Amino acid sequence: MVAIGLLDRQLATLAREFKENGGFGERLYKLRKQARDKGQGAPEQ
Repeated sequence: MVAIGLLDRQLATLAREFKENGGFGERLYKLRKQARDKGQGAPEQ
């Protein structure tokens, strides 16, 4: 039953992080936008 408690805690943490930071796509977009704004985007081909 310890495993169930740990899984409940993990799920609660993931739900909180998703609510605060968004999903994977949203976080990836934010990081890519920050890199572009700093001039660190991928080189043009």
